[in-house]
Amino acid sequence: MEKSSKYLEDFKKIENNVTYILFASDDGKINLGDVSNFKFNIWVTLVFLFVAGLTVWFIWAKYNRSKPTGFINLEHAYEEKSIGGWLILVLIGSVISIAQTILMSFSADSPLNANQWELAKAYNIDNGPLYYIFLAIILVFNAIGLVFTIYTAILLFKRRDIFPQTFVFLRIGLFIMYIVMFIFIYLLNPSEFTLGNELGRSIWEMLFMILWCFYMIFSKRVKRTFTVPYKAETYPNESDEIEGNLAPNNDPKY
Repeated sequence: MEKSSKYLEDFKKIENNVTYILFASDDGKINLGDVSNFKFNIWVTLVFLFVAGLTVWFIWAKYNRSKPTGFINLEHAYEEKSIGGWLILVLIGSVISIAQTILMSFSADSPLNANQWELAKAYNIDNGPLYYIFLAIILVFNAIGLVFTIYTAILLFKRRDIFPQTFVFLRIGLFIMYIVMFIFIYLLNPSEFTLGNELGRSIWEMLFMILWCFYMIFSKRVKRTFTVPYKAETYPNESDEIEGNLAPNNDPKY
């Protein structure tokens, strides 16, 4: 036990050293790259901002003004004035998701990090281009995901009628992103494709995505909470389609 502090110190040195890579440059020299330090790639950053800008334009000009597609049937005859029940967890999760998405977009593993693009030089001639494609796809996903994560949180606070479907669509997009990542990780390095900590955690996150999507689709509270349209026009009166008033014992608590 008296040597444990020395062990932790040595292990920290090893951990820091594995963040360095050796690769041969075009002039034949061996270069040492550090992927732990974040360094902006100006061209990649411009692409990120361009994709994010297109996403903002699409939301502002098209999607935000739209009506629900009917994918989730809202009950406009009833209205929950506040966000309650399990939706409190959705609200907290939305705020945390914004912070996580921002941190991921500007982390050392992000495609915005110029050092990540240098990693392609460490791969052989066959896998190098594949790694570039992988980074480009993740870059686009990150730009779109960041904008929609913030936008979805805004819809939640406003109780917009398009929040439930937007929440589900965003999770479907994230689910697809995970699948794409798994495919590329396997193609780039099949020997590392094991149920380790990172892969196992990703699978658990995908399962939770599915559960929350089911909640958005089937929850009565969701259908009676998110009833605010883009404009203040009156919804069709649905009370005729519902027999009786909402009794207290029928009030959804989930």
